[in-house]
Amino acid sequence: MADGTDQPGIFGTTLAVTVLGLNQWRVVRKKEGNMLISAIWDLSATARPSPTTSRGIGRMARRAISYKYARTDGASGFAGTWESINEQVNSTFEDNGLSFVTLAQKMKKSIQFDGKDYAGQGPNLPTGYATPGRRVSGRAVELADKIDGNLLDTQQVEVSPDGTALTITTHIPGQAKPNIQVFDRE
Repeated sequence: MADGTDQPGIFGTTLAVTVLGLNQWRVVRKKEGNMLISAIWDLSATARPSPTTSRGIGRMARRAISYKYARTDGASGFAGTWESINEQVNSTFEDNGLSFVTLAQKMKKSIQFDGKDYAGQGPNLPTGYATPGRRVSGRAVELADKIDGNLLDTQQVEVSPDGTALTITTHIPGQAKPNIQVFDRE
């Protein structure tokens, strides 16, 4: 319901959607009453959303996330099926094994490449969240996110040949196109 009230969401969170105008919504995700993400969604006149910026508020570090989506079903407005075509997240990549730290989500994943499940760390992750990993090549690994052994997604993480970019291609069961993230080395 786009009425501004907190609705049940994933992993014990709530999601509130408020209609600000014909082509603009405010979306707020909370956990235990604490805001995780606040975003403004804008829909362009061509029915393609412009990039959406989300910011963590409160004790969390402020991080900007920009998303772009393409409509795959539906005729007008926000209602319909959308697939992510671009995502930029400010995260940190560490060299000892493979560790992803996402400050906006208060999450850390540290994985060895032995196929064993490694529990994710962070207050916003559900119980039973784990990730196994395996090396595919000298520049690529495959990961799988699970909850209690049930597959959430699979990811291929690859460093560019020149070592300046990291690309994560995420496949979600039931979704036709992957979500692709590209991180430039700072």
